[in-house]
Parts: sequence; C-alpha cells; structure tokens
Amino acid sequence: MNAVPAGWYADPEHPARRRYWDGARWTEHVQEPPAQPAGWYPDPGVEGQLRYWDGTAWTDHVELIPLFDGEVPLPIGIRGKKQHLRVTTEGLHWGDLYIGWDEVSFFTQLVNVQTGAEVQYTIRLVHGDLETALLFGYGTRPDRASRQAYAVIIDQLRRTLGTRVIGGLLEMVDRREPIRTAGLIFSPDGFGKEETGELVPWSQFAGLEVNNYEGIWIRLFRTKGDKRKPAARIKVTQLHSWAIPPVVEAHARRYAAGGR
Repeated sequence: MNAVPAGWYADPEHPARRRYWDGARWTEHVQEPPAQPAGWYPDPGVEGQLRYWDGTAWTDHVELIPLFDGEVPLPIGIRGKKQHLRVTTEGLHWGDLYIGWDEVSFFTQLVNVQTGAEVQYTIRLVHGDLETALLFGYGTRPDRASRQAYAVIIDQLRRTLGTRVIGGLLEMVDRREPIRTAGLIFSPDGFGKEETGELVPWSQFAGLEVNNYEGIWIRLFRTKGDKRKPAARIKVTQLHSWAIPPVVEAHARRYAAGGR
C-alpha cells in the first residue's frame, strides 16, 4: 500500500463511502455516500466518467460523461415535440435507439438556413443494414441546443468515421491503387473526373479548393502554359470533403515532381 499516493478511495470496510489515505495509512476522515436518488453521477474515483448510484451504493455500471445530453426540438411538422439526444465519444442515443460510432459506415447532412440563420438540421446515418435520420431544430428560428448537438455529432463523425475512411484511402495510395470516389479518380498517373476518362498529370497539379455555397464543392486546378485553370469541379458530401483533400495532398507530394 506504500506505493498508493494520498487521496480519497473506497473505504475497505464500507465500499459505499470514501476514506482518506494519507500515503501511508487510512485516516479517520470519511465521505459518506451522497444522499441523492438513483441516477448517473460523476464517478468519485475516475475523472471524466459517470457511475450509476442505485440510491444506496455505487454500482459497477459506468459510462463516459456525455458531450451533449438534452432535449432538441423536432421539426415544425411536429411542433411542440422534443426528442432526447445523448452523445458520447462512443456513440449516440436518439430516444430509445443507440448507435455506436464504430457501426456507422456513411452519413449525409443537410442544414436549412432561413434569413441567414441555421434553423433545422438533418443527419442521416447508415449503420449496418439500417439508415437512421436525425431531424431536429424549430425550422423557423435558430435554436442553440440544436446547433450545439449538430456540431458535436459532426465532430464525432469526423473523429471516428472520417479517420477510418481517410486511413483506408491513404493505404490505397501507399499500394499505388487507383481511387475512385465522388465521381473523381486519383492514381499515380494523374487525376480527373471519372466520366471523362482523361487524367491530368500530377506534374500539372495547381491546387485544390473546398467551397461551401449551396452545398459543398471541390475544385481541382491544373497549370496550362503559364496559367492556372480549373480541371474538375464536383459537388460532394461532407465526408468526401474531409477525405479527398488528404488523398490529393498525398498524391501531389509523391508525383507532382514526377516521383514514383
């Protein structure tokens, strides 16, 4: 026990309460269990985690502190209704439904804007053989909780699904395999729109832009003579807008100077 630093720990005689260990021995200082109803509370022993209190003692049930946990308004067609949404780094609860981030294989998102303000959010998640639509927001006026919920969900999708997709594509780059995505093609020989069948050599690559105007657009440029000209323009999903830039950058670093 001498290696255990001083601090509050579960009392060996009464695990429901905590006793202070001074670094060498147990002291007489104790913290009685909380006089509160059953529910989820900050874990007294692990920071950043919740533990379930059954009303008399802490249980073994734990989960991460949510990134978002609250009610979001449903669209105007079902005015007055709200849905409970809980988001953690492991997944989300939408009412009675739970979806783990590791189950999600694709998603689309749509943000409705009215008089310059975001008023409604739609995120469709493909998980396994199912597709679930998350629709929330008043549809007529901005809602702070809805904006926060949307930002948290998109951030977790970027952290999990986005990282998986980008990693897989970069492995294909390492294997020199052609990549076909969102109507574009990338290979060691060049890049371009798949439908044209024409590739622009990487030695002529002149940059990439991601623009948000009535959707997300990716534009690829080439040099022709001494001028910079558009080579491809295509509308993409948010997932593609995350994945394509690092793929283009990886190819350009390898092949723009004629490298193999």
